[in-house]
Amino acid sequence: MTTPTATREPAWNRLGTALDANGATVGQALKAAHLDGWNVRKIPAFGLDADGSYLEVPDKWSIVRTNPLTGATEPNGGVVGNDWTPVQNEETAEFLQAVVDQSGAVVEAVGELHGGKDMFVTMRLPEEFLVAGRDAINLYFTAFNNHAGLRAFNAAIGPVRTFCCNQQNAIIRGAKSTFKHPHTSGIKEAFKQARADLALTAKYMDGFMAEATAMLETPMSDTEYVEFLVADVTGPRPVLGERTEEGTKVTARAIEKYDEEFGSLRRLFTDAETQDNIRGTRWAAYQSMIEWADWGRPVGRGKDDDQDAIRAMRTMTDPDTSRVKIAAFDLLKVG
Repeated sequence: MTTPTATREPAWNRLGTALDANGATVGQALKAAHLDGWNVRKIPAFGLDADGSYLEVPDKWSIVRTNPLTGATEPNGGVVGNDWTPVQNEETAEFLQAVVDQSGAVVEAVGELHGGKDMFVTMRLPEEFLVAGRDAINLYFTAFNNHAGLRAFNAAIGPVRTFCCNQQNAIIRGAKSTFKHPHTSGIKEAFKQARADLALTAKYMDGFMAEATAMLETPMSDTEYVEFLVADVTGPRPVLGERTEEGTKVTARAIEKYDEEFGSLRRLFTDAETQDNIRGTRWAAYQSMIEWADWGRPVGRGKDDDQDAIRAMRTMTDPDTSRVKIAAFDLLKVG
């Protein structure tokens, strides 16, 4: 069976600068996206007293950076302590370039988020995997660096289903696919260990592909899928006026939302074009859950918000989305 052609672009291409597969180094990619020369740094933190005077706060620091377009110094986050150490984008590039050199990965997209508080780099590894010989999976390496004292440095290797760009999430026993380290003086040494740890990707993919193949080779009927949804995902359809576990009454809007979610999940399994080559299997059931989490869930938006950007951010960074995917994988894997 021929694997279908992709119908979407990856989430990160919607947020950053998408690069042609022309062999650009990580440093060149950062420069193209104005992610170099930020010089993120700490300056003494001050508080405003009631009399209008400023007082320096001991052992506390404000984070600033140099705007890459204007050259002006601008605030870039909250207040941090003595141990917080900035990790420049150039340092991130050095770490990631070692991954490129080691794996043959191609830089695909780079970008900044939240006005420079975060930056990301995504790279596609060269090997394509075929689940049961018919469903293509690409492997991506994604790194996030936070410059506002809010999050640790994060990097992860993970599979993405080629046809619909669903970002897979699964925990494979005994295999390491993520790296996380706080912004402290020890992070440079931690980068060295991360390169060694993330070299174990082959073990992760071996485990993931074995589970995926078993799921794709296991049939699941429409009736079984509905039973799965009711038992493990949406629960039974609520009854108007009944009390929920939280003690509130079920409203007409709550039933409407349930029907929308349940209907979307069911249509993805039974009718979606993205399921054509895997339909009627446990793998299709899992992909229905992933596709709904990445692309189908409603996005709250204000008048100036871009739904695609919000959805992409959720796909890339939201821990709740990741937990939903991991739970779906655990529920649907065979054995």
